[in-house]
Amino acid sequence: MRGHDAAALFRDLGLLEARAGHDLDAMRAAHQIATQEAWTEFRDAATELDLGQDVVGQLAQTLLAFQEQLLQQASLGFSAGDRPRHPDPRPALLTAVVGGESPRRLALLSRAAAWPIPEQLVVAVSLPTERARAIAQAHPMALSGTDGRHLLVAAEPEVAAHVAAALGSGGAVVAVSGRVTTADAHHASRWALRLLRLALDEKIPVPADGVVHVDQHQLDLSLHADPVLRERIDHEMLAPLTLETAKRRAILGETMMVWLQTGDSAAALADRLGVHHQTAYGRLRKLRFMFRDRLDDPKQAAALLTALESAMPRWRRELD
Repeated sequence: MRGHDAAALFRDLGLLEARAGHDLDAMRAAHQIATQEAWTEFRDAATELDLGQDVVGQLAQTLLAFQEQLLQQASLGFSAGDRPRHPDPRPALLTAVVGGESPRRLALLSRAAAWPIPEQLVVAVSLPTERARAIAQAHPMALSGTDGRHLLVAAEPEVAAHVAAALGSGGAVVAVSGRVTTADAHHASRWALRLLRLALDEKIPVPADGVVHVDQHQLDLSLHADPVLRERIDHEMLAPLTLETAKRRAILGETMMVWLQTGDSAAALADRLGVHHQTAYGRLRKLRFMFRDRLDDPKQAAALLTALESAMPRWRRELD
């Protein structure tokens, strides 16, 4: 059962108990029995699989937290009594968290959703496929929902990492922010959305696990903050290279980028690129002719390197 569905079910159960004139004692007792039985199964599996104490401890914490959240949802339904049913408050809380709502508004929504806001959280985003939504909703300790075009998940760092790994293993591309305070969650969401777009547009490499991290691509986010302007700047900075054929442009651009990054001699550069020394020397001589004294000006050289790091992924794709 998905996490959101489980939460809704237990709110309904609490509401039905209230309407029947019962208290929640029987439900609490049932929870206690279910938790004990579930823990017995976990413990037996941990022994069979020879899991370490740290893993067993994490399982216990997760189980108890899940049971407590279900009871909180039942209490919410019970408190509603005979009042009309309200929609699930968790999507509204997610929207408020990634939208930068005021602390007072967040506190109200947090209590309504029975989801305590952690001191630090992580935002993960992906495309809202049916499979991705099902994976995200299966984690009741994470807030998840869509904005129409993207699936968003907000949770404590460890939970968010677990959800992102599950999404990636399910074939999705996932962008994950770093740890932020709740006050900065709207920034984290914005960064993750931009990084997802860069990954989907193949402007940054996507690892085998499908998860890209904002902390590892801060320079890429800065370089591509305005893609149209970035491409215009790249074209102006690297104008001599744009006159070459696509293959020649990529070869010279790669050589120039590595040379500016390392400052290697022609011989060392040849070894690094896997070409003959005379080939590397000829490329450097060609680049010297193209860019002349700009290569000797530290500020110009830094700007050229930035433009190359932005343009090379695009130039490589043109060869595919």
